Amino acid sequence: MTVHDLLSLLAKLPPDLPVFVEGYESGWDPLIAVEEGQVLPIPQVEEWDGEVDRAQTSSTQPSTAIFLVGRRGHRRHKQMDPSSCT
Repeated sequence: MTVHDLLSLLAKLPPDLPVFVEGYESGWDPLIAVEEGQVLPIPQVEEWDGEVDRAQTSSTQPSTAIFLVGRRGHRRHKQMDPSSCT
């Protein structure tokens, strides 16, 4: 799915609906941020893992993807206010 695809889908929905992402083990968490970054494929992915990781990048490298960040998870580096989503 691309940004264009996501925007097309979201444009058809009421603008005041909350957005959730899959939780760490089960359930769903509120979306707290939309961040840009670069994708790092995981060569041998386990069934319970995601297919990609987020690569360490510098501010000079162009973004290749967006990441929808949920409230919890073992890789969560910060807690953000939902109003700061961009």
